[in-house]
Amino acid sequence: MNQEPLSPPPPFKPGSPSNGSGLNVLLVILAFLFSLFGLLLSALPLIGTLGCVLAMIGGGLALPVIFRSGHEKPATHAKWKKWLALVCVVLCVFSVALTILWTKQLGRLPKPGSCPHVYSYNGGQYSLEADAFSGSLFEGAENTDFVLMERLAASDGKYRIRVINERDELDYIDMISLVTADHDANVEVAPNQEGGIVAFTRTDSPLHCENSRHGNVLRQVAYADDLRYIGDPGHFSSHSASEPLDVLTVRFRRPSENRAQLIFRGNNSPFAATAVAHYLAQMGPGLGPVLRHVQGTKPGAYRRHIGDEIRRLGLLVRVEVWDGVRWQFQTEIQPIGPAIQRTIAVPINVPYQNDPFLEVRLSMTPLFWEIDQVQLANANPAPYRVQLGRLTIAQDQRKRDVIALLGNVDRQRIVLNKGDSFDAYFDVPAAQNTKRTLLVKIRGYYEMEIGGKDWLNPLALMRHRSGTSSLPRFALELAHRQPQFFADQSR
Repeated sequence: MNQEPLSPPPPFKPGSPSNGSGLNVLLVILAFLFSLFGLLLSALPLIGTLGCVLAMIGGGLALPVIFRSGHEKPATHAKWKKWLALVCVVLCVFSVALTILWTKQLGRLPKPGSCPHVYSYNGGQYSLEADAFSGSLFEGAENTDFVLMERLAASDGKYRIRVINERDELDYIDMISLVTADHDANVEVAPNQEGGIVAFTRTDSPLHCENSRHGNVLRQVAYADDLRYIGDPGHFSSHSASEPLDVLTVRFRRPSENRAQLIFRGNNSPFAATAVAHYLAQMGPGLGPVLRHVQGTKPGAYRRHIGDEIRRLGLLVRVEVWDGVRWQFQTEIQPIGPAIQRTIAVPINVPYQNDPFLEVRLSMTPLFWEIDQVQLANANPAPYRVQLGRLTIAQDQRKRDVIALLGNVDRQRIVLNKGDSFDAYFDVPAAQNTKRTLLVKIRGYYEMEIGGKDWLNPLALMRHRSGTSSLPRFALELAHRQPQFFADQSR
């Protein structure tokens, strides 16, 4: 039986379906998915840069399909693959353009926040007293601040206070109240960090004070004047493996009691506020939405988290006392806004020993604090009488009544945009003694935008959390690299 010879296989043709059409289909589908999802992600915060990268991968996959499809026969449906590949390239271009647009809009210079400014009226003019609740970033960190009103005086039978938002931020005020403390003429009064009042009859100025380089800086901290201690950036290295630390050792006459009050007058420096803004900008504006999400889901944990971050950023002053053998930790002075100096009372233990002197150590990030005065007061409480001034009028800048928003801690808040303000009028309680000290309690929080070019830089965030980078080292490097910038911020 004769068999017909087998036909030879068809000759190889570059555009035939058996040698590339299936690969082209796979490539164009992958290109379309990458480009589409990349474009969608480019419009979202936090991951816009990732979306741009995905879209560029999609566009790169589509280019070979466009060139290969030109060699295919019409029967292989080259046209639809070519058009779909062109769509991928267009999506890639839109994604890149969208990312560039976001980058230009977000690439703004970081601006430091400073919380709402509290002003007092003395009958002739308003005077700045404080920038309240520093560090209370977002609702989860809402806090009550206790402010000593050094310049407030009664006018037309009222105490008048003005609160203004003078920064690029949003301020939320829940409550404001006036506290009067009447006492003898020889008694002084100061608030503490826990929202209480400390009254004392005697203060001792320091006998000696030296900084980390054993320089005598007594003149800077002995008196309440314009001469303040802030430190010198040339004394510290930004390349040290350990965190830079400036230390003041203050020597007093040892008090007879086992407790005392450290009367501290100072504030965080404007340079510190600017350095914080520049440091956070490295992580990008997406850090704000991340913090909002955390404080919305775990408000209690968020408050602790903010406290830990303030410590990690080096914005506190650590207070220790020498007991003859070692330094005993006492407390930490919380951030005080850079707008103006404030006075607070800090309780400390006085360890028993025969030494006639008491040494107190204040440790802080270099250049982050301006310290005007440090004194030691007796801990025995002096008598005083507290009264509350009744809030009778509260009006915003448009003369609208806002007293219902400010009378109680009830989460009904007045919101101040930049330039907004309100005036609060309080009755003057009858005087109960020869001298009166005035204080204001104000509760609220603030929100501010974080600058930067990317929505979120996870590498910068990881470096911060791991300790590879830190605000103290970043700030010193900034001061060394731009000495004029530091000088301008320190005026």
